[in-house]
Amino acid sequence: MYIYIRWIHFRIRNTKMKFALVVLVFIGCQAVENDEWAKFQEKFSKTYQSPLEMRTRMTIFNENLKKIEAHNALYDQGLVSWKMGVNHFSDWTEAEFHDYTHRFQFPDVDIDAVGRFKASTVSDAPDSIDWRDYGIVTGVKDQGDCGCCWSFSTIGAVESLAAQTNKRLVSFSEQNLVDCSIFGNYTNYGCRGGLMANAFNYVRDKGIETEDEYPYEGVQGECRQKRIVFQIGGHIAVDDNEEALRQAVAIRPVTVAICTTDKFQNYKSGIFYDDTCVSRINHAVVVVGYGSEKGQDFWIIKNSFGPDWGEEGYIRFARNTDNNCGLTIYANYPIL
Repeated sequence: MYIYIRWIHFRIRNTKMKFALVVLVFIGCQAVENDEWAKFQEKFSKTYQSPLEMRTRMTIFNENLKKIEAHNALYDQGLVSWKMGVNHFSDWTEAEFHDYTHRFQFPDVDIDAVGRFKASTVSDAPDSIDWRDYGIVTGVKDQGDCGCCWSFSTIGAVESLAAQTNKRLVSFSEQNLVDCSIFGNYTNYGCRGGLMANAFNYVRDKGIETEDEYPYEGVQGECRQKRIVFQIGGHIAVDDNEEALRQAVAIRPVTVAICTTDKFQNYKSGIFYDDTCVSRINHAVVVVGYGSEKGQDFWIIKNSFGPDWGEEGYIRFARNTDNNCGLTIYANYPIL
């Protein structure tokens, strides 16, 4: 130990200028990170229970920031097709995000579809479509800490069907499904997961209320549905392939489930592709269109993480790439 300390002292004494430069660079990096940390806290109204928790979260944030910068360097080199960015998950560890998305569960029951959509060999589906341009897609919502992505996916599709039918876009209640589609034959689990098909069955049998009448709370509570604002006739299951899904999306937005990994956490923009995905799906979303950019096909997906995530709450998923992240495994859309 004595020899080691003397050696360090000798090196410092004889390289004062170099050491000072290194210290200044290190301090500069810390200042940049702390500046980004301050911006992050302000933008997302982050508060913490103690100084210790804040320091822990800052450390996690800085690690995520390095990951984001490294990934975006690959994007700048043309090696990946999408960018990362800071969002409200950027002070979460990969394990925490994994636990958040993996609360999605599929109840082991018959989905009770009234029909199956198969791809036609002769299709009039357009080369691209974005249902947002037709005024039948509501604004992006935020499921918060409740694991009820299945309800947001279901409601997103039902809202679009209602808008196509009534020529008026109305926001329906996810909370209605969280509270009420857990009884009888519907067997969803509220904030612990569920299945869009079961939720469709509930809207078929019991109808749905508006968001204004039954606002979102983000926790499972007592069912208090009072009336029916809109009701569907059932849902159609889409064949498990991308051409069938494309033709179905040309009819109206379609609910799907995907596999999310830690890469999904900090998505910012571009056409997302993740070769680490597996077929074990864990998150429900709604496909509202498809298209191509510079020869790369994509799906337009409405998420439920709020408008500060991704492309104003949306993500473009790589299309025609061997079913990226299991997108076509569980696809359904509502009918009258």
